Parts: sequence; C-alpha cells; structure tokens
Amino acid sequence: MKKKSIFKQWWFWSILLVIVIATGLILFIALKDADSDDDDDDTRVSKKEKNPFVGKWYAASDDEIIYFEFNKDGSCELGGNEYDTPCKYEYDDEEITIKFSDADDETIKGNYIIGSSYIKIKDIKFYDSKSKAEKDLQKSDDGDSNAEESSNSSSGSKAKNQMILALNDLVSEKLVIDTGDYIKGDVPAGEYAFIKIEGSGSYYCEKDDAGNIVDNENFDSFGYVKVHAVGNLETDGVLVNVTAFERLGVKGAKELYEILNDKIDWNQSGMYKVGVDIEPGKYVVESIGSGYWSILTGPVSDNDIVDNDNFNGKANINLKSGQYLELSRATITKAQ
Repeated sequence: MKKKSIFKQWWFWSILLVIVIATGLILFIALKDADSDDDDDDTRVSKKEKNPFVGKWYAASDDEIIYFEFNKDGSCELGGNEYDTPCKYEYDDEEITIKFSDADDETIKGNYIIGSSYIKIKDIKFYDSKSKAEKDLQKSDDGDSNAEESSNSSSGSKAKNQMILALNDLVSEKLVIDTGDYIKGDVPAGEYAFIKIEGSGSYYCEKDDAGNIVDNENFDSFGYVKVHAVGNLETDGVLVNVTAFERLGVKGAKELYEILNDKIDWNQSGMYKVGVDIEPGKYVVESIGSGYWSILTGPVSDNDIVDNDNFNGKANINLKSGQYLELSRATITKAQ
C-alpha cells in the first residue's frame, strides 16, 4: 500500500499552523514591549526637561501678597510690597532648596507639592495668579475678625451668665422681680429699672385696688418705673430695685441692659437717667425714621415733662443731672 506524502497529512498542517501563530504572538509582544520602553524613555526625558517651578507664583503672607519668580537658569526672586530679594534654587523629586544671595546662611529647604494651579513649598501655598492669593488674604482677615468676635462673644456670655446668677440671688429679697403677674403686696414700693431681655416683652402696667391703671409703658430696651404697691402689677421685663445696683456692680439700667443683651456702648432707644446712664450736657439726637425724645423729671408714674418733641432728622438737647431722657426710634451722641 502506498503511503501518503507528509505534506498531505492533516496533522502536519495543524502543527505548522500552531507554530506560525505562536511565533506571531511572540513577535507582537516583543515589539510592544520595545515601544513601551521607548515611551517610558521619552516620558522620563520630558519630565526631566520640564521645570514645574518656572513662572511667577503668589501667596498670602501676614497682611500682604508675596511672590516667588523662578527662572529656567536656576535663579529666582522673592518679593513683596516694598522689597525684592534675589535667590537661587535647585530641586529634586521631593525637596526644593532656595538660597538667598544677600545672606549665605539664609536658606529655605523643604518638601513641595505641585498642583494644577499652585505650588506648595513647606506650608505656604503659592498660586499662579495674584487674585487667588488675595482671596486667601481676605479669608485670613475674616478669620482674625471672627476669632476676635468669638472672643468678645465668649467674654460677654460669661458676664451675662454671672449677672443672671447675681439677679437670681436677689429674687428672694424682692430686690429683683421676674417677669410675670403679681398681686398687691408681692412687689414692694420703690424705684425699679425695667430691663428687657431676650425672649421677654416690653410692657409694664400697675393698677390700683379698683383695677384702674395707675400707669403703663412699653419699653424699647430699658427704663425706670415707680412702683406704688397699690394693686396688681404686670411686667414683661425684669424689674431691678435701684438700691441693688451697687451689689450687682453696675451704675444703672443701661449697663445692666448691655450685660444681659451682649450690647456695647448702647446709644439707641431707651429711658436714660442723667448722671447715671448718661452724663449731663449737650447732646445731638438723630431719628431713625420718625423719632421722639422727652426730658422728664422722674421715672414712669412719677414725673413731669420738661420738654419733648416728635422729630425727623437731628435735634439738639441739653440734659441736667437727675433728669430722665426717654428716647424712641433715635440715637444719641455727645455734641461737639
């Protein structure tokens, strides 16, 4: 029987096909690795040739904008509002070293971070535009302001809490009367400061045995009342007997109102006692819209009107010790 030629055997062609495919895959992988190595070499060369620091960079420092200008030749300049200092720099993959020409021993050395629009050298962030640095400066100013306000607020809150405790200690002696409704005999006769606090109202009213109103008032902030102790009494603010001021460590109603409401140098609506809350002398009152002022001889329920006016704009007034000034929708300042 005649044998078939090897070239006509199916298994021969199958083996040959496998060999061809394997050889092709090996060549493909080898060529791809070679291309990848070339790309890596190009990338390394590119990275090495490109200096990320070259350019002018701005940062907020204290209360001014400073800048670093880096040149390709390794020279640089640090500048601010009134100075510019030459320097030289060098860097590696992790650190930058900056040496100043006018002081051989003065050197900045530290880690750096390269961002899309900034560089960070040690703890200072330099931006590619001056406007971005100015925003950082504004944030710093706002932060300082907020910190100062926070400190003042904390100090005010402490004084307020201490004053509330001191007032509570005087309630049992009936030198301090809390907000509420009272019957005859609950509130001793005398002169009291009316203090409006956060959450309280403005209304005060005293009636006689027959239910007739002896006197009433709406206080914008603080004021003074004479309690006759002849009937029921209603107060939406805290009443403090004026004889308790010394024990509380305050001069008068104005100071007490400022402490309890976190106010400083209050000069708006209220009822001021001249010589206590405000010094005698000449003043200018200025309305907030349509204002009102009235000079009185005493507190609410025990006074006569010396002078008064509804006004729009400014007015000159003269205050004497012992008088009371009622001021509504207006401010008061010492005349020049």
